[in-house]
Amino acid sequence: MNISNMSNRELEALAQDISVELQERELRVNCEDALNSHLSVGEISPEYTQPYVSYLESRSDNELAQELLSEWQSEQDIIQSRRTTGA
Repeated sequence: MNISNMSNRELEALAQDISVELQERELRVNCEDALNSHLSVGEISPEYTQPYVSYLESRSDNELAQELLSEWQSEQDIIQSRRTTGA
């Protein structure tokens, strides 16, 4: 790929694609680190909750990931039950 022959618009699009890819990789690495550290969903920053849950869901081949996901889902069920019953 010879970027010196690319238009500004093409370079901007490439830069945007690279930025998105780097963000996705960083998020994936952070999720892998959290899993390798045996961190539950509740132990990570709230802004990473949904990405971590999605990552755990994608790791159906990993017993620890499924255990952490199951624990989180149980906690969510309890929270929802308390909200609906007023307890």
